[in-house]
Amino acid sequence: MTFEQSILDNPLFERQLDLEQEMRTSGIDRFRKNVDKASVKGAMSDTMAVNRLVVEAHEKVVAAINEFLTEAKSGAAGRRHTAVVFIEKLDVDTVANIAARVILDEVTRKSNLTKTSLAIGSMLENEFNSRKFEEEMPKAHKKFLKKAQKESLDRRKWSHLLYPARLLGVELEEWSEKDRILVGLKLVDLFIQSTGLIEREVVQSARFGTLELLVANEATLKWMETENSRLEHLFPIYMPTIVPPKPWTSPFDGGYFTAFRRLKLVKTHNQQYLEELANRDLSQVYEAINALQDTAWAINTQVLDVIRTLYETGAGVAGLPQADKLPMPLRPHWLPEGKERMSTEEMTEEQLEEFKAWKAETHRTHVENAAISGRRASFLRTLGVAEKFKDEEAFFYPHTLDWRGRAYPLPLYLTPQGNDLQRGLLTFANAVPIHDEEAAEWLAIHGAGCWGYDKVSLEERVQWVLEHEVEIIASAQNPYDNRFWMGADKGEKKWQFLAFCFEWAAFKEEGYGYLSSLPVQMDGTCNGLQNFSAMLLDEVGGAAVNLIPADEPQDIYQKVCDIVCEQLVRDLESTELVTIKGKTDDGVEFEKVVCSVADMANGWLPKMGRKVTKRPVMTLAYGARRFGFVSQVDEDTIKDWRSGSPESYPFISQGDDGKPVDYGYKAAQYMGGLIWDSVGEVVVKARQAMDWLQAVSKVASNEQLPINWTTPVGFLVQQAYRVPNTKRVDTTFNSQRIRLTYQHGVGKIDGRRQASGISPNWVHSLDAAHLMKTIGRCKREGIASFSMIHDSYGTHAGNAWAMARYLREEFVQMYSQVDVLTRFKEELEAQTGEQLPDLPVKGNLDLQQVLDSPFFFA
Repeated sequence: MTFEQSILDNPLFERQLDLEQEMRTSGIDRFRKNVDKASVKGAMSDTMAVNRLVVEAHEKVVAAINEFLTEAKSGAAGRRHTAVVFIEKLDVDTVANIAARVILDEVTRKSNLTKTSLAIGSMLENEFNSRKFEEEMPKAHKKFLKKAQKESLDRRKWSHLLYPARLLGVELEEWSEKDRILVGLKLVDLFIQSTGLIEREVVQSARFGTLELLVANEATLKWMETENSRLEHLFPIYMPTIVPPKPWTSPFDGGYFTAFRRLKLVKTHNQQYLEELANRDLSQVYEAINALQDTAWAINTQVLDVIRTLYETGAGVAGLPQADKLPMPLRPHWLPEGKERMSTEEMTEEQLEEFKAWKAETHRTHVENAAISGRRASFLRTLGVAEKFKDEEAFFYPHTLDWRGRAYPLPLYLTPQGNDLQRGLLTFANAVPIHDEEAAEWLAIHGAGCWGYDKVSLEERVQWVLEHEVEIIASAQNPYDNRFWMGADKGEKKWQFLAFCFEWAAFKEEGYGYLSSLPVQMDGTCNGLQNFSAMLLDEVGGAAVNLIPADEPQDIYQKVCDIVCEQLVRDLESTELVTIKGKTDDGVEFEKVVCSVADMANGWLPKMGRKVTKRPVMTLAYGARRFGFVSQVDEDTIKDWRSGSPESYPFISQGDDGKPVDYGYKAAQYMGGLIWDSVGEVVVKARQAMDWLQAVSKVASNEQLPINWTTPVGFLVQQAYRVPNTKRVDTTFNSQRIRLTYQHGVGKIDGRRQASGISPNWVHSLDAAHLMKTIGRCKREGIASFSMIHDSYGTHAGNAWAMARYLREEFVQMYSQVDVLTRFKEELEAQTGEQLPDLPVKGNLDLQQVLDSPFFFA
């Protein structure tokens, strides 16, 4: 029986079609609500349809403004236009963009002409002053801009940015209301003349008399209605299916059953690339992605009950958001309420201090409540999906691929690749018995890993579970009073650990034969470097990332940390001085000594640990360079250290003027450089491979060619970062920087992005191929349930031994049968017609050792 015949006979198929209709309807409702909300806020230019009008009108408005400026300054007869002097304060692109956005925001509300003109003039005035502030005091501008962006109202944003500028002595311009209206009127006229999108309309008002409104003309209104009708169907809210998803048999049709939006196997707009995929043998790809889709899931109702109960108590524990907002701080009893005002000049010194503290606390509470609201909204979406599917015997996740071959589930809010809460809520819908000690140990190893006890041998992990069995079972029996489970992995895997507690308690109660449904995960060690070490047979790097058997798991992050510490000790004897260069807030350049290298080494030594080196080392295989290491150290360690433990933060010295000088970024540069040099001692060949990949990518870029390669499962990867023909218009606010793109054919290849992206994309495509080969092998061997997240593989405890074996065999086979770098070189030489540089020399690693390495994936 074909899939089509079997699915039609499935008693749940009619419900599935109803569910897909609900996805479409929910997406339409969400789209319309967002449009309505934008209309009420006067932010229609944030919607896709109106933003498209802004983009398409831009060049016309720019041309009209330039023509106006030329005519006004030509000396021809006629009054010199007042608006010229104000328009010329900003670049024409900025003026055109602000005018278009304000006009189209206001026109949808049928705002009157004067109000719209005043809004345009005010926005231009604020934008000019913001840039003046930035030019004179860039550091202060950056600081207060960051604070202002946390505000939700435009008025408060501008106030939080420009009020400090005045206090700091920046002479901001103050345009008169008349001038703001005049410049706005002129821009409205130019917009109408150049675009024809809107028109003036005179109406009579009983309250205000004659009013002149700006309204969208009939053609514009019809276009917006048509465009919104088109767009609203394109964004369904994807949900799991209650029948196995439609299998992928071509790059153009799979996942869901109704054609409300035809899915593509690979998320790309390149139709030619998809057609090329259709002509290739993707049998291994289809086998893997369809196996992921066919994995049956269920809601872990025990975890769901705990989540629901704890959330309803409003305690905000275990990473859950608070059910209610934080109460606002009490208003000072002496401060008038309502319309009455009390100026700060009228306050006593004590009242002024109390008032400032109250205002600061009120602002902090507003910001925190906004953050709580965001977290709560995300949480409630997850909870809503869990509640919706909690009574289903099984549900499934349609998947697609990114252009490197990595698989992702389509639904949102609750997926096997989601956060800890989402993964804790999911369990397999079918079960596999735990028949023997090996299967039980795999369950225990998973539990210890969720707790964070994973830097020891597998035997020690099992022993840890046995030693804490009382607490684990108590957590399962009463997770509200027994909160041992909340300490898991410093909060990163609390809910997955609680799910393990429930599973372990049930297994201990029933014994061997217990039907276990919990996904048991095994993770690679710095998987990108594992792939590089394997392809180059690097025995040194391979040992550091557990390609070689060892009694204890090798910790490359700690290994790099140890090398760094050795250098820190040597640097304690250094007499080299460290200087910083910069500009004061008023623009005066300076250079001064802030410390010595020995001071920085001494400051770092007590802090050093694998946590400092982890992210830089982890991201090395994915393209991070020395500067990236510095940024990561600054972001992950320095900033957290400075704000979280100021009493121990050492990177502050006293300047000549007696004021403290913070040289934390210099310390980050120092540490980032040490990590970069140290990791090079551990994974020399990986660095050589990345350098080679970057070098050969430049050959293709010089020929203006994309880089194509075929992965070991036959998947075609095409890397083609292009330079779009863009005009970028920056404004201070608008939630994000606006990029107006005008594509005229295909843009040129962006050589810089091609070079920086090749290493991470190359290695991602290979770990995706390994995952696909592993899934295919497991499927053929009878395993039917997969919990996979790129370099984290999961299945039932009863089958974990088999997956652990097969993933090793497929990894060894993948790198033993095909020299992937040589094939890449041959493919690129065929594309470019150029002789490429020689490949890095391989090492002497025996890949067969991976088969016996217990910590390769564990």
